[in-house]
Amino acid sequence: MKEHPPYISWKSKIGISPQGQIIFKSGVYISPYTQVQALDSAKIILEENCYVGDYSRIVAKKYVKIYKNCLLANNVSVYDHDHRFDNLDKKIEEQGYSVGDVVIEKDCWLATNSVILKNTFIPEHSVVGANSVVSGHLKKNGVYAGAPATLKRILNEN
Repeated sequence: MKEHPPYISWKSKIGISPQGQIIFKSGVYISPYTQVQALDSAKIILEENCYVGDYSRIVAKKYVKIYKNCLLANNVSVYDHDHRFDNLDKKIEEQGYSVGDVVIEKDCWLATNSVILKNTFIPEHSVVGANSVVSGHLKKNGVYAGAPATLKRILNEN
């Protein structure tokens, strides 16, 4: 099988801080109006043949890895950080962030409008339904949907 270099639409936004790193392997496709941003000293890795749909965003302050053959539909959001907000004596914007890794293993499909939050592990061949919010460790071959996402069924191996 012939390898193809990554494709990055000229309408996408790629941002890398001076200490950040973004790695796109062969066959990665970044659609128009997509944002990929490595803030601070973050590392973002998209392995072979990952597709990221229109208006999606992958924003990291620490670490996001998406293994090969994953499909991210339009308007999918992947964030490895959240705002802190517990100190009532400070403005939220002054409280900083809490961060945690996001790992999406091979051959996963994240449907339209999915939101993937910090400290999330999505194992291989998992499916996340449209409009779902995902946090935590999911089960292999699972189909998840909802806000928050819950397990709907396990896919059987043929």
